[in-house]
Amino acid sequence: MPVTDLQFAMLTGLAAGPRHGYSLLKEAESQLGRRVAVATAYACFEVMITRGWIRSDGEEEIRGRTRRYYVLSGSGREVLATRASELAARIRLAQDRLFGMAGKATTA
Repeated sequence: MPVTDLQFAMLTGLAAGPRHGYSLLKEAESQLGRRVAVATAYACFEVMITRGWIRSDGEEEIRGRTRRYYVLSGSGREVLATRASELAARIRLAQDRLFGMAGKATTA
């Protein structure tokens, strides 16, 4: 099942432990280097919950605002590990082709 960059960023954020939604949104923005709309982030959470990658881990009220917490599930950890391995392999291939075995950039 495909994993979007936003999903990957949020799963990566949750790999360190439970986080609330806004914290994950900011983590994703930092990783992606771009702004993410709040509605987009919460739609992403819902998709990942539906797929069983994350689960709700309670909520609390802080200054009149509800914080919803999320936690990475076992299958979410597997999805993250698989996607990270795929990306690492693609990076190695690109670097091998760019720099070749001698460490020099190759040209076409």
